[in-house]
Amino acid sequence: MNKIYSQYRGRIRWISLGVLIAWTGLIVRLFSIQIAHGAEYRALGLRQSQKRQIIRADRGTIFDRKGIPLTGSVSQYALAADPTQIAKPDLVAGKIAKILNKNRSEISKKLSLRKRFVYLDRNLSPTAYRQLAQDKPYGIILEKTTQRVYPHSHVASQILGFTDIDNHGVTGLEQRLNTLLEGKSGWEVLERNGWGELRTTADTPMKPAQPGANITLTIDVDYQSILQEELDRRVNETGAKSGMGLILNPQTGFILAMASVPDYDPNQAFSFGIENQKLRPVTDQFEPGSTFKIVTLIAALDQQTVQLNTEFNCEYGAYKVDNIRITDHEEYGLLTVPQIIENSSNVGTIKIAETLGPQRLYRYARDLGFGAQTQIDLPGEGKGVLRKVRDWSKVSLAEVSIGQEVAVTLLQLGMAYAAIANGGYLLRPVLIREIKTPDGEVIQENGVTVIRKIASEDVMRNVRAILRRVVETGTGMEASIDGWSVAGKTGTAQKYVEGGYSQSKFVSDFAGFLPADNPQLLTIIAIDEPRYGMHWGGVSAAVAFRRIMERIISMDDSILPPSREAEPREDPDQIQWAAASAVATTPQSRSVLLSSVTFNDDVTIVPDVRGMSLKKAMITLQTSGLTCKLNGSGVVTWQSPKPGKQVPLQTLCQLGLN
Repeated sequence: MNKIYSQYRGRIRWISLGVLIAWTGLIVRLFSIQIAHGAEYRALGLRQSQKRQIIRADRGTIFDRKGIPLTGSVSQYALAADPTQIAKPDLVAGKIAKILNKNRSEISKKLSLRKRFVYLDRNLSPTAYRQLAQDKPYGIILEKTTQRVYPHSHVASQILGFTDIDNHGVTGLEQRLNTLLEGKSGWEVLERNGWGELRTTADTPMKPAQPGANITLTIDVDYQSILQEELDRRVNETGAKSGMGLILNPQTGFILAMASVPDYDPNQAFSFGIENQKLRPVTDQFEPGSTFKIVTLIAALDQQTVQLNTEFNCEYGAYKVDNIRITDHEEYGLLTVPQIIENSSNVGTIKIAETLGPQRLYRYARDLGFGAQTQIDLPGEGKGVLRKVRDWSKVSLAEVSIGQEVAVTLLQLGMAYAAIANGGYLLRPVLIREIKTPDGEVIQENGVTVIRKIASEDVMRNVRAILRRVVETGTGMEASIDGWSVAGKTGTAQKYVEGGYSQSKFVSDFAGFLPADNPQLLTIIAIDEPRYGMHWGGVSAAVAFRRIMERIISMDDSILPPSREAEPREDPDQIQWAAASAVATTPQSRSVLLSSVTFNDDVTIVPDVRGMSLKKAMITLQTSGLTCKLNGSGVVTWQSPKPGKQVPLQTLCQLGLN
C-alpha cells in the first residue's frame, strides 16, 4: 500500500489541494451571499417573488343640502406594462392591438422602451379588461381604479370643479378640498407563483386605504338648476355676452345657488375653454352702478345727515362736479330721499353723498364688505376695488356714490344686500355646511358667522321700505311678483373701455329679496353686455330675477308667503312717495308729435305720453313700435325712457299713472 501511495502521492496531493480550494471558494461564496450581501440578495428575492401594490382610497362624495350626491365615482380600468420583462414586444403588441383595435406599431414602440413601467391605455373598457385578464402576457399589468363623475352634468359645475386622470382636484371645491376628499392610500403585498402570476395570500401584509371625507354643501341642486336655466335663457334673449347669478339666505349667509353662463360639463372639462370654468360671481369684478347706491343711502340715514322727507334739487337731470357733467336718465326736479332711490337719480344720490363727505362714505362701503374678500371656501376670490380716500380725486365722492370708480364681485354685493335684509348684520358667506368622515364623524361644521353690525334695525327697515317701492313703482317693476312683497334695486353700469365709459356696453344688474317684510331669499343677477334697449337693469336682470323667484316659490313650500300683518309702512305723507311731484317740477319738454315719428333700421323715437290717458298712451306707444309696462291708473305722470330718445323697436317703456 505504501508502494501504491508512493506511486500516486503527487496526484493525491493535487486532488486534495483542489478539493480544499473548492471548499474554500464555496465557503467564501457562501459568506458573501449569506453575510456580506445577504440583505441585498434577500431584497432581490422579495422583488422577484413579491410586489407591493398601492391601494387607492375612494374619493369622498360632495352632497347638496338635501343629501343629493353632486359627485360620484365609477370603476375605471387601465392597461400598463413592464417592458423589461417582455421578451417579444412585437408578438405581445399584436395580441393587445387586436383586442383594443389599436395601431400595433404604436404599442410595440412603447413595449420596446427600456422602462420598468409604461401605460398603454388609461381608459380600458370592461370587455377588453376581461379578455386580457383571461390570457395575460407576462409583463402586462392590469389596474382597476376609479374615475370621478358628475351626475348632474353642467349643474353646479363651476362650484364643484373637476379632477384630472389621476383623480386629483384641478379647480373648484375639488381643488380646494383635495386633501380631505382624496383620503389616504393603502398598500398590499402580492406574491408571484411559478407562472409569474401575482396573487394575495392570507399571511401577506397589507395596510387598508382610508376613504376621503364626505362634504355637504349649502347648495340646493333644484335652486341651482333653476338659476342656470334662467340665466342661460335671459342671456340668449338679450343677446348678452354672459350672465351670472347668486341665491342666498340673507338670515344665515348660506349660499343656495351660484353660477355664471356660459358654463361647462365637468365630465368633459377639457372640451371647454377656461373662461367657462370660472365661477364669475366669486372671481370677476365689475362696476356695479346704481345697485351700489344703497351704500350712500345707508350711510346718510345712519349718520342722520338726511331724513326721509329731505328734498334735493336734481337739477333737471344734469349736474356738474369739478367740470364733469353727470346726468340722469330722466329730467327730475325736487325729489325726496326715497324718490331719489326709487327713480335711481344719479344727481340726487350725489347730493346725498355730499352731506356725508368722503371719509364716512368710504367707511360704510368698507363696513359693507367692499374692497375685501368675503373669505368664502373657494379658490380665486376677487376682492374688488375700493381705493383709500387719500387716492380719491375731486370727483371721486360723486362717482363712488353712484357705483363708479369702484369694482365689486357679485358675492360682495349679495352679502351687502343681505345686511339690509337681515336688519344690519354683515355675514360671512357659507358654502360648506359640514364635513364628515366615511364613518359619520363630523370633522367641521359651519354655521352663521357675523362679521360686524352695519347700522341700526330702524335704518335697515327704512331702506327695505324704499327698496320695496323701487319694485312697486320705480325702476324695478319688472321684478314684481303677484301676491308677494319684493324689495330690490336696479343697476345699469357703463363698462369702462379703453380709458372711458362706453356708450354701448353695459352691465345690467338687479339685487332683490322676498318677502320684503321677512326676507327669506335674496337673489342678484348681472347680465354682461346685453344689446342696447335691453341694457337697463330693470329690463334685463329684473326679468331673470322674477322668473327665478317665481319658479322657486312655486316649487319650495318652505318659503313662506308674506304675512297679513306685514312690516309697518312709513307714513306716505312723510315720505311723499308719489312721483307726480317730481314730474310737476320737471320743465316742460318738447312734445314729440306722433306724425313726426319715423322708423329707421329697427329704431324709433320715444313719444311724449305724459298727461295722456292710459288708452291713448298705449295706442301712441304701440304705433311707435314700443311695448309698455303700466303701474297705477289714471293719467300718465312719468315715463322711461324719456321722450325724444332714439331706441330700438320693441323697447319696453315704463309708465307711471296717477
